[in-house]
Amino acid sequence: FAGKELARMLGKRLEEITTHQMRAKLVDFGALKKTGKELESRLPKNTAGVLISGGSQLEFEFEDGTGLEDGVVDEEDISTGHNMAYLPPGMLAKDVKVGSASGKVKLSPTLTWLGMIEDAVLEFESGRLVRWSSRSSKERLDSLVNDQPENERKVSAVTVGLNPLVRYGYAQDRFVAGSVGLSGLEFTGIVRNGTLRADQTVVVDKGNLVH
Repeated sequence: FAGKELARMLGKRLEEITTHQMRAKLVDFGALKKTGKELESRLPKNTAGVLISGGSQLEFEFEDGTGLEDGVVDEEDISTGHNMAYLPPGMLAKDVKVGSASGKVKLSPTLTWLGMIEDAVLEFESGRLVRWSSRSSKERLDSLVNDQPENERKVSAVTVGLNPLVRYGYAQDRFVAGSVGLSGLEFTGIVRNGTLRADQTVVVDKGNLVH
């Protein structure tokens, strides 16, 4: 996932991005899988989730579906149809119950197919995005939201980054250890220093994975 257009969006040289992504592939794949499986066990179905970001709070309910990107395609992956792997690896995706998300989330800089969203606040009611704002990327955010039909503007999954070698700003922010992402819109919104709870269990504390 690298090219001149991507480098331009990120304000970096292409060589910087490719070198960083190559180095991030040297992570311990076995340790990633262990961390991901432990995290998965702490996010069971029907558990209440809370994401706190910059004073905002988003509440939702975890669903059953899970996807672990640990860089290895094993027999378990093949049996469930997951026969491809991301490199660099390191992300757990957990489904969110449709219609359960309510509250606000404050996004960190987020890369989208239209370019960077430098800041954004998204507000949800009964699972649907109802209000959004951005100080520095309003036009771009408006274009992304308006490109999606109103009834489809929903949170479908939460992602948690696991890779300690990935850094922010190199096109793979979902994989940074301790990052939290919201999927289901026209982009995956990134929260860098958020706190994620499952019931009363803290799994990410101010951008740091809790083991």
